[in-house]
Amino acid sequence: MRLIHIILLLLANLICSSTLSAQKTRLLSRVQLSFYDSFGVPVEDWHLTAFKDSNGRDWKRHFRNGTSNAIPFGDYVLRAESGIFLPYEGRVSVRSFQTIHLIGLTFAGVENSPPSDTVAGKFSKHPGPGTWCKLSGIYTPHTYFVAVDDRGSFEFPLVVSGSYLLLCRKETSDLILRNIEVRYGTTPLVVVAAEK
Repeated sequence: MRLIHIILLLLANLICSSTLSAQKTRLLSRVQLSFYDSFGVPVEDWHLTAFKDSNGRDWKRHFRNGTSNAIPFGDYVLRAESGIFLPYEGRVSVRSFQTIHLIGLTFAGVENSPPSDTVAGKFSKHPGPGTWCKLSGIYTPHTYFVAVDDRGSFEFPLVVSGSYLLLCRKETSDLILRNIEVRYGTTPLVVVAAEK
């Protein structure tokens, strides 16, 4: 009986020490940061100003040329700046052994007012009440929503220049899914043809 008691104590000690050892071991990820403008063109002139974990520890010194091989799994707040773009702040979740995070920077424009344009569109045949459209930035987090009016038209005012995905829906049906490039003064009218 005493032998069984000693074996159980040894097993308990072994389990306890392996659990503590696993808690001390942190999973590390190779994190790569890639910066783009709002049209998807790579941006080389940027610098990381913060890469903080949930405890407030800043990991930015672990990055060289946008890559680090030793970032623990977790959630981070990233801050970056560039000479001609607005400062960027966003969240990064590191949950795998290799993490790639794309950062879309918005051109600062004149006096930190990014260039914008109006995106207008019209359905050739009105799709009916309850139709709405959404414009989502492909490289930046800009998102806009509008309802389609009773003439079958829609208009997004003051859309920041960049590449977008236009989605128009009625109930559960997608009516249009199209890439749109918004450039100051040159954005075309979007015409949505009637379904056949």
